[in-house]
Amino acid sequence: MIQILVADTDQVNTELFENPDYNFFFAKTGEEAWKRILSDPVDIVLSGLELCKQIRAADLDHYIYCILLTDSTRYADYKFDTDVDAHLIKPFNFNEPMGSIATGVKIIRLKKELGRKNDEIKKNYYQTICMFVNLIASYSADLGSHSRRVGELALDIGERHGDVSVEELELLEPAGLLHDIGMVGLPLESLFKKRTAMNDEEKSSFLSHPGRGQMILNEVDMLKPVADIVRSHHEQFNGKGFPNGLKGKEISTAARIISAASIYDNIIHRGGIPLAEVPEKLHQLKGYQIDPEIVSILFDINIEIIQREKSKKYKEVFLDDIKEGMNLAGDIRMKSGAVILPAGKKLTCQNIEKLKEYYTQSYISGKIYISK
Repeated sequence: MIQILVADTDQVNTELFENPDYNFFFAKTGEEAWKRILSDPVDIVLSGLELCKQIRAADLDHYIYCILLTDSTRYADYKFDTDVDAHLIKPFNFNEPMGSIATGVKIIRLKKELGRKNDEIKKNYYQTICMFVNLIASYSADLGSHSRRVGELALDIGERHGDVSVEELELLEPAGLLHDIGMVGLPLESLFKKRTAMNDEEKSSFLSHPGRGQMILNEVDMLKPVADIVRSHHEQFNGKGFPNGLKGKEISTAARIISAASIYDNIIHRGGIPLAEVPEKLHQLKGYQIDPEIVSILFDINIEIIQREKSKKYKEVFLDDIKEGMNLAGDIRMKSGAVILPAGKKLTCQNIEKLKEYYTQSYISGKIYISK
């Protein structure tokens, strides 16, 4: 049912606000009204200008339709598209407030329906990403783990970067997760070969994987912005990358971040370089493969990772990387809170398979904690 709050320092004639289809609440002060707004879901507010402004300035999780109440015409030309949706001059008769409320109810219901549809779109979006990530992991557990780490690291870099828009930030984790989707289908034995060790056919297939990834993701309209980033994740800052030989700022900020995150992860997990030696390797790649500004961010992240690793008695491990004989450092719980495996439990082939099954059904997180 629609929740309506009437806030006015003057005595309010509550008889003007009676309708069995709505729930009405009344407040005599702005402070009392604000407490009600924060404690209960409110759809429509009739109040003075200050409360309307306070509502618009607040980071609320839903839209409130604001009807300005005033005893003069000085707000008659107030811009309704900023703080106020409608305007009532007191004193008013019975039909006036209910007419404004009826309009507000229509708008609120439309916004709620739009919100539900947007939630459904987001759900489908993330389910599609999850499906592709599971496909990558099914093809190669190592590639799946790499993709998940790159998605996480890319988001971290983006949040620290000074030139990443809100729209780009939302694309970074999906792009990191899916940047190697074009590798699926390549011969597994060539998957992690150095390019110098590849034969001509393997090299040709490898060089085509960013474009193939873009083509795959372009089949899903919602993923087309991600597809563009995926295409460019092997471009290099010096212009010697592929597929288009872009250089410097010709490469989108998002693609430069994905490239850097992937290279950083490969240095550690495929190159086996200790964290303390990573900065030296990054210096070698600065301005060559990786954007110098992003290298500086990676220096900071690398220091923080070293500090965290020193202070931890456990390590975070993706499900794809867990092995028989590892000991759990913490309980594994379903999202409902139920414990699946307790801390201290030694992992076996059977419970590893069970955990992966729970993960594919979205019952648990993709990371667990293992004792060092």
